[in-house]
Amino acid sequence: MAFDWKQLVRTVAPGIASVFGTPLAGMATKVLADTLLGPDQDPDQDIDEQLNAAMTAASPEVLQKIKAADQQFKLEMKRLDIDLEKLAYDDAASARHREIEVKDKMPGAIAIILFLIFGATLLGLFNVEVPDGNKAIVYSLVGSLGTMTVTAAAYYHGTTRGSARKDGLIGRMATAGK
Repeated sequence: MAFDWKQLVRTVAPGIASVFGTPLAGMATKVLADTLLGPDQDPDQDIDEQLNAAMTAASPEVLQKIKAADQQFKLEMKRLDIDLEKLAYDDAASARHREIEVKDKMPGAIAIILFLIFGATLLGLFNVEVPDGNKAIVYSLVGSLGTMTVTAAAYYHGTTRGSARKDGLIGRMATAGK
């Protein structure tokens, strides 16, 4: 399966990743492109391809640049008075509100189907030997299915932002106490 630079950004730079799929996605992509590609950007080549190439074999220096870009992006959002957490919360809230207003049963049905398929897939992996030639794609698909299942659960049961904040606070307190 092809490398996905956005997945790397979701891990290393959650502030930038939080605006993927929103009107601010272009701004986030530009920040990354300016940071990683600088003046070497090729205007004739797709920016996604350039970022993918720049991050494919991400060295510690590249990861550090991405983290720095994330910090700069967060500062710029704060300067512009844009609350990234509120954007994410409002997006989820509007989806839930829409589901209630139109009495849409499809998201719930999809979530149940995802849970069932994911459970059956995991059960199948414990009972069926995957041929060596197919392992990479099967495991990649199972990972994607797991991500969709977790996303469906987060839609109905909230996210782990509060937990992540708590873990960060505990970590800072432990470091400060040393």
